Amino acid sequence: MRKVIAFLFVFCLLFAATAHAQEDVKVGVVSLGRVLMESEPGKKAQAELRRSLQPERDRIAEQDKALQSEMEELKKQAAVLSQDAKKEKLTAYQRKVYEHSNKMQQFQQKVAEEEERVLNPLKEKLVEIIQKYGQENKFDLILTDVSGGVVWASKRIDVTPDIMQRFNAAF
Repeated sequence: MRKVIAFLFVFCLLFAATAHAQEDVKVGVVSLGRVLMESEPGKKAQAELRRSLQPERDRIAEQDKALQSEMEELKKQAAVLSQDAKKEKLTAYQRKVYEHSNKMQQFQQKVAEEEERVLNPLKEKLVEIIQKYGQENKFDLILTDVSGGVVWASKRIDVTPDIMQRFNAAF
């Protein structure tokens, strides 16, 4: 009986110590997307991306409109064209659509590469700032909202404004 009581007593002490330790855990959450979108360096990076990609984006939009106009013209002419002429024009149109689709895929890849080129240095600096902030403020854990890791967090543990302030100051 004494062994059981002693075991329960030790168990209660361990449980109390664990519960007490959990109360002292300091956790924070930072929205990386918000920092990258709303901070001064992030806004500059976005402006650079828009500036560098806009001419090609405009060309693709023009090609889209031209293809739509061509399709409308084909529909209008369908009744008066011979079967062979319709087939020939449709084949030419499909070739243009295929080429346009390839250009769009290449552009999307270029966008991804440009984003990586422009944003990766910012992300690296941001991680350094978060790590330093966590150490200075004695956080046990700082989570990010990237990749759905955090579904919801209380404003009480949101350190995004502090991180954004330090990020702005770093540039």
